[in-house]
Amino acid sequence: MRLKQVIKNTLKKIYFGCFTVKNIPKINRLNKWIPSALIHFSLMDSHPKTAEDYFACNDSTPFTDLAPIDSADSDGTYSKALHYAFSNPQIKNIALSGPYGSGKSSIIKTYEKKSSLNFLNISLASFKEDDGNSEKEFIERSILQQMLYGADANKLPHSRFKRISTPELPLLKSGIIILWLILSIFLYYYRNEWVILESYSSCWWNLILAFVISLPIILLSDFYKASFGLSLKKFSLKNAEIETADIPDDSILNRHLDEIIYFFQVTDYDVVVIEDLDRFGNPEIFVKLREINKIINDNNKNHNQVKFLYALKDDMFAQNNRAKFFDFIIPVVPVINRSNSLDKILEHLHEHDFAKSIDSQFLREVSLYIDDLRLIRNIFNEFTIYYDRLKSESLDATKLLAMMIYKNVYPDDFENLHHGQGILFEICQEKNEYLRKSKDQLKDKINETRISIESANDEQARDIRGLIETYIGHIVMSVNEPVSGFFFDNKRYVSFSQLATFEKFKPLLVENNIMLSKLPNNHHQNRVPTNKPFSQFEEEINPGETFLSRKENIENNSESQKNELQQKIKRLKEDVLGLAQIQFFQLIQNCAIDFEKLFEKYKITDGNLLIYLVKNGNTAKLAQ
Repeated sequence: MRLKQVIKNTLKKIYFGCFTVKNIPKINRLNKWIPSALIHFSLMDSHPKTAEDYFACNDSTPFTDLAPIDSADSDGTYSKALHYAFSNPQIKNIALSGPYGSGKSSIIKTYEKKSSLNFLNISLASFKEDDGNSEKEFIERSILQQMLYGADANKLPHSRFKRISTPELPLLKSGIIILWLILSIFLYYYRNEWVILESYSSCWWNLILAFVISLPIILLSDFYKASFGLSLKKFSLKNAEIETADIPDDSILNRHLDEIIYFFQVTDYDVVVIEDLDRFGNPEIFVKLREINKIINDNNKNHNQVKFLYALKDDMFAQNNRAKFFDFIIPVVPVINRSNSLDKILEHLHEHDFAKSIDSQFLREVSLYIDDLRLIRNIFNEFTIYYDRLKSESLDATKLLAMMIYKNVYPDDFENLHHGQGILFEICQEKNEYLRKSKDQLKDKINETRISIESANDEQARDIRGLIETYIGHIVMSVNEPVSGFFFDNKRYVSFSQLATFEKFKPLLVENNIMLSKLPNNHHQNRVPTNKPFSQFEEEINPGETFLSRKENIENNSESQKNELQQKIKRLKEDVLGLAQIQFFQLIQNCAIDFEKLFEKYKITDGNLLIYLVKNGNTAKLAQ
């Protein structure tokens, strides 16, 4: 029994330990005999025929591919719209419009899987070349290359664009040429004996003669086809020279229009899918493609119509120009937005062992900044790899996820971080400056509290009522008539006896022209203006002090309030001493970081997520 168990474990390690893409050929060889042994030992009931079958049935991987899916249109809404557009002869230019990440490519792939039409897919990257060529020229050249190189070279024998192709049956063809040479030499040397040879075996003679004659004809035919790819630029005979002149044209597509027409005449493509063209923001290329589509269909009488399907964002064309350009527009409802991105994030966390270790509050908050499904997939792909490689008891999964989000949303700044540059690096480098600012702020608060205590000790008024009486007495002394009260807002009369509390006296603080009254009525002839605002009286009574500051001094003059201020000073001193141990994200909470200046320096257009990650404290700690 022990020997049997050892054999079972050994076979199991050999078979299942080899399942990597690198070892696929080895697996297929091992597949011939090891599974039978495993079945014999009751280790498995059946086995995949090939390694590819193993990967097809193994769905336990934590990774998700970023490619478009072919099951995006569950209810068939988009398929119905596309079918209508492709079957309508009046529709030749179709737009599938929606924001980035809304699932346009998946919708096209889903329809392409079910349809019998032949699709030619053209996708353009959104980068620019550095060779001095214009962006328009780059776009047109890329479209032309993907279009012409989308078909087999053998289908385009008359094309001027020649490609390197692997010769078919090179040994056989070489043997035929050698045989042809031998037979040709044989016939030449025995040319005087042709009549004799013919009389003995006319059948073989005819076959040999036909072979010798037909091979040069075939070679000349191939050479003739290849000659269409040659263009005469210059022909020189000593001092005489003939040079052909190219027709100047700024447009590459116009320059090779005959190639494009020929391409669609000899191929059977029904739909040309053009994606990512809107990333360049150049509507002129759409006009050029519309013209080309018309020319193709006008010169394609013996074939089906060629439709152009554009996947682009909604704001590509200004105002109503979009409806004028396209024959049919299909809007795409995004599969993810800021309201449901949390659900998509939780779907990727499902069944992972690290799911419970990630802060749910952080997920709720960070989901408001992410609305791209492919971005979410890649974030968790990278997170899985980093988590497995760095896994330890001290690893904070929430902070690691925050760093992966930062890495994917701001890849340039993440790369700069490795080279001692970037926004996050600069923020971390300013730690000492933030410490100094925080220390100065705390010291200023300590000084302010001490001044409050000193001012309270120096305050002459013992209570709020006495302070109010002081100000009323000074105002009354400024006029030479007997008065009995104030007019608030120049309308409402209030007697002096009614102003015993601060709440009653408070409206007077904002008066710009304090109005007194001789008698307790609102007759205009009984009003006595001072022509002064309350702030001027404050300066006359106690320069540098306001009524409110003196009121605060009185409140601080109580023993309980003095003790509270002393405790406040003590706490502030403790905070100064604790700055050395404070976490970095807590340190920058109260510091005014000029994020706008940093974003402008490093050309970041949307930095709201970065601000959240920094102030939340999840990226700064890992960056340090």
